[in-house]
Amino acid sequence: MNDISATTSVARQLANEGVAYAAEIASAASRHGVDPTLLAAVAAQETGGPGANAGHNIVGDGGHGRGLFQIDDRYHDFARTDAAMDPARNADYAAGMISGLLHSYGGNVHEALSAYNAGSGDAVGTITEWMDGQRLGYADSVLRHCAQLGESFPSGNAGAIETSTPASDPRETAVNQ
Repeated sequence: MNDISATTSVARQLANEGVAYAAEIASAASRHGVDPTLLAAVAAQETGGPGANAGHNIVGDGGHGRGLFQIDDRYHDFARTDAAMDPARNADYAAGMISGLLHSYGGNVHEALSAYNAGSGDAVGTITEWMDGQRLGYADSVLRHCAQLGESFPSGNAGAIETSTPASDPRETAVNQ
């Protein structure tokens, strides 16, 4: 299967799970070597809320978070451009960041997600209360979204997945969002 048909297949699977902007997410994930379910789960965490499979293309976080992945305009020049509200470009930017963070943290998903949210691999980040009353730190909440989408990653600080070497991109060094 070639890359285009593989990406289309992944996009279809995500769309069947109710993921908004599935094609944009699958394409960005493929370009940056990030698991598409993980990327979709970050969008769901950022702009969908507990239990959601989909994120929304919004301005949030007191007016600072931009788009599907809530790229913060206080830390990222990209978020101060019109492109930040384009779901495909927002997903691409977030996938580049996550790819770089996975690389920086040796493939440790938990630490990379913590850094995406709060700038540090050991940060708890935002606490999310799910409908069942479970309160989770940012990374654990994203991993719960992954499980809801049918994909599980090792949880905790010891969990790691194999990552590809990210493309050279200045966004990879960004740790604050």
